[in-house]
Amino acid sequence: MKEGDVVLAALPQADGKNKLRPVLFLLSMSPFNDLLACAIISQTKHFCIDLHEVIAPGDIDFSRSGLKTASLIRGGLLAVLPGSKLKRSRGEVSVDRRNRLMTKLSLFLLPNTPNEP
Repeated sequence: MKEGDVVLAALPQADGKNKLRPVLFLLSMSPFNDLLACAIISQTKHFCIDLHEVIAPGDIDFSRSGLKTASLIRGGLLAVLPGSKLKRSRGEVSVDRRNRLMTKLSLFLLPNTPNEP
């Protein structure tokens, strides 16, 4: 498995139950090799430009993503998972898409600092 892979993982839902859903593997977190992943959902109407990416059939990397329909990669819905929680690889997204998501997440998490006079 490599960064940028679309894999299946059991994620907790609002009702407390786990649901097997696609996630995007963002990066491996040392020293325990936990994996940072973000959820992928089909509800593209929840798009937030600062955190998310929509991947759709017209996109160059859609066919190799393993996704069946236009989907929202939710950079703000993160999970740190042990490798054993990831079930199998479905596909991958482009390096550019993964990098855009990582940049959006990094910028979102940076503290707002006031402008210096």
